[in-house]
Amino acid sequence: MPFHASPKKRIRRDLKKSLSNRSRKSALKTLSKKALNPNISAEERKVLMHKVQKAMDKAASRGVIHPRNASRRVSRLAVSCARL
Repeated sequence: MPFHASPKKRIRRDLKKSLSNRSRKSALKTLSKKALNPNISAEERKVLMHKVQKAMDKAASRGVIHPRNASRRVSRLAVSCARL
């Protein structure tokens, strides 16, 4: 355990950040799975794809995931949704 104040603060900050990032990543996975559901209409899928793309871009801009990772996920999801 650190003795000085700044490392203690860093540990607290990193814990909060990791919990927040985990929650955001989980939300991204949930949205992606909803978009791949074969039982929804094409219009609903289009709306969900827009939401997924927006969420991925926002996560990338906030540093939760890498921007290229977000781009790749959106691209692959779009191809998968087009096949349904």
